[in-house]
Amino acid sequence: MSDNTATALAASLDGLEGLTHWIRFVTDHKAIGLRIEELVALTKRAIEAQAAAERAEGKLAGAKAAHDAECAERQAEAEAAVALSAGRIAEAERKEARLLKIAKDVAEHDERLRLEIMRFSNLMPHFDSKLQGLPSWDALAAEVFDKPVAPDDGGSAADDDLERVPVENLVAGSTISRSVSRTMRRG
Repeated sequence: MSDNTATALAASLDGLEGLTHWIRFVTDHKAIGLRIEELVALTKRAIEAQAAAERAEGKLAGAKAAHDAECAERQAEAEAAVALSAGRIAEAERKEARLLKIAKDVAEHDERLRLEIMRFSNLMPHFDSKLQGLPSWDALAAEVFDKPVAPDDGGSAADDDLERVPVENLVAGSTISRSVSRTMRRG
């Protein structure tokens, strides 16, 4: 016999043995009954496991929904805080722009007032804006009054040496003080 024929016969024999075991199993009522009980028990456990998995999945879905709602609430709070901050920043920027404009206006008025004082005191012929900046208030006071101006303390003996002179073309009621000698004082 050849090896191929022996292999084919062995395979057929194995097939017949398997068929024989199956026939014995099918004809053995006790074995079938036990196997059915095993399958029923396995099916019950599978159904219970599936129900437990569905309950766990439901709990997880509920927890996820609660977590998502909490996250959405926190997101809304964060967005509201960002919007509030953006509003505050915009308001601060508007105030800063207004203050910068006011500071610019004050600086322009300061410059005009110094120039007007210099013009009124006949200091303009000695001033060249291309070569020098405007004098400080102290330097201007020293030049105009021939002495530094003391801080206003509500009235002092130095006020006796000052004469209030009205200024034309400026704010109504404004005056400039200048020192005069006691002999030249108008009575």
